[in-house]
Amino acid sequence: MKKLLLVVACSWVLAGCVTQQVAVPHNTYHFFAEDIVSKTRKGIDNVERFYAFFDNVENGKRDQVRIVEQTVEGKPIYVDVRHHNHQIDLKIDYSKDTYSDKKMIATTCNQLNAIEVESRTDYYVSDCSDEEQYIIFSDY
Repeated sequence: MKKLLLVVACSWVLAGCVTQQVAVPHNTYHFFAEDIVSKTRKGIDNVERFYAFFDNVENGKRDQVRIVEQTVEGKPIYVDVRHHNHQIDLKIDYSKDTYSDKKMIATTCNQLNAIEVESRTDYYVSDCSDEEQYIIFSDY
């Protein structure tokens, strides 16, 4: 009888652990070490990587970066920028953003520019195939 009570008690404990594991939310996402993550509590992670990318573009070298912007709710907006053959391929993925229209932007641009605005510098692409300009990064 004691063994049966012990088995039942252990089963309840194990069942409780399984229930806790299932309840873990699946809305988290993983960063890669080379990602430039903006709007974290510490400011911007890997900001030096973006500056190196900007220099490579100015010097006509091939390079690519992924910028992950975090919304107020902590959801990611992925900005993938690839420079090759004097063109910039831009993809912006809003699919994880709760309050966006969930669209993805994909365009090709010819220029990466920097402009100082008050206490920050905005980096944006222009002369794009969709005739738009996009701010891809701000170092605030």
